[in-house]
Amino acid sequence: MSQFNKTVMAIALAASLLSVGSANAYVGLETHELAVSGNLISNPCAVNAPGFVDFGDVNVETLPIVPASGVPQGMKTYSIGFTGCNEGQMAQVSVSGTADSVDSALLGNTSTEEDAATNVAVGFWQAWGDGKQIAANSGLTDSHLVDDSTYDNSSLDLLVALVKPEDKAATLGEFKTRAQIKITYL
Repeated sequence: MSQFNKTVMAIALAASLLSVGSANAYVGLETHELAVSGNLISNPCAVNAPGFVDFGDVNVETLPIVPASGVPQGMKTYSIGFTGCNEGQMAQVSVSGTADSVDSALLGNTSTEEDAATNVAVGFWQAWGDGKQIAANSGLTDSHLVDDSTYDNSSLDLLVALVKPEDKAATLGEFKTRAQIKITYL
């Protein structure tokens, strides 16, 4: 038998085996109903939030320790502006980023420079009410009215501070970190 005939026979045998297998395979059809629903709404608010907080040069001698209550000295205000909100619109804010290795409620220094500062972190506090700390990666602010129907503009202000996470000296050097600010409309 020639090589060509052997090849043709092998192909014919393989095809017959495949057809037997598929002839015995169960072919079925099922249908399922899917309901789709939703509401079209307007965007709750237009948000204007700065992308940077710069502390400039901070004297290491005046760097505060994280307070047990209240707010530390030397804070900067981070103002999130809201316009066009629905009347009575409430919001909460959370902060996430790289947690400090000593105090996970703070964001740690992510500088990779040789002269990176140590024992320094950034914390966030509410600028209203009792000024409670907003724990990074887990905390939420209290609900806050962001409806601008009574005012020309409304804002939700956070207080941002460079602090020492523990009671020991901070070293001189660069500090930087990134935070993600999440707004939850209520």
